[in-house]
Amino acid sequence: MNFKSIALFLVGGSSRPQTATTSKSSLNYSDKGPFYNVTVSRSYKDGETWKSSDSFGRDDLLVLAQLLGSAYTFILQKQAEN
Repeated sequence: MNFKSIALFLVGGSSRPQTATTSKSSLNYSDKGPFYNVTVSRSYKDGETWKSSDSFGRDDLLVLAQLLGSAYTFILQKQAEN
């Protein structure tokens, strides 16, 4: 399969200082045609080092829902173009 990143949605400053939540949409191709995937992650600073996690706390969930909604709308728009 061929994965091509096509959109990145970023929200910074959740309830925790120095954190960011991201959603990345990818266009993928298989023998059955194109399809989309979305991955989400939370970046945070530990001392001077940035780290990433796929774990989210209660206070991250509304931000995550908004990011996923944006990714969903983006994918629907891309599919309508084709």
